[in-house]
Order: sequence, then C-alpha cells, then structure tokens
Amino acid sequence: MYFFPGPTPDEVTQQYLALVGRPFLPAYWGLGFQISRYGYKDLDELINVTERNVAAGIPLDTTVADIDYMDRYKDFTTGEVRFPVSVSFSEVFDRLDRFLRYLQNSVILQIFC
Repeated sequence: MYFFPGPTPDEVTQQYLALVGRPFLPAYWGLGFQISRYGYKDLDELINVTERNVAAGIPLDTTVADIDYMDRYKDFTTGEVRFPVSVSFSEVFDRLDRFLRYLQNSVILQIFC
C-alpha cells in the first residue's frame, strides 16, 4: 500500500507519477482522423478510397487496412494476389501519409492431418 501525503491534489499527482512513471504519449497522428473498413478487394481499391477522401477535402491522418490484406485471414501473412508484397508497402506509405495494417487479437490454428 502506498500513501501520497500531498498535501495538495497536484502534489499527490506528482508523487504518484514519480512512483509509476509518466504515461505514454501516442503519436499525434494516431489521435487524428482515421478510416478503416472491412472488405477492400485489393490494394488499389484501398489506395483509391484514401485518395478520393483526401481529394474531397475530408480530413484524414491514417488509413487502416483490416484483415483483407492477409492470406486467408492468417496472421503474419499477406495475400499475394490482392495485396502483393512485391508492390511493397513502402510504396503505399509514400502515397498515403500514414498506413496501418490491422493485426487480429487471435491466431488461426490450422491442423494438418
């Protein structure tokens, strides 16, 4: 158990932060306007949707690709036909200000018989 004597609320906060550390400040763009959706048929569609929003003057800081980019929705994979690695995601980064790939909070277990 910890006791923070203060005596003011501001000093209590400072004493608490001295014990646990300061909170992490996320990147500024991560707090901005984001678009994300499920169902992009390929990388070109994802880029076109993003560019169309920017051209329309819609504020946009980040584009998030849902699990569509994965090979059969398996983590740590990329669907070569629809989201080819050969097109390098760095090319996408160059065209879009920020681009994030969605990672599932589960891993598909594939059993081979």
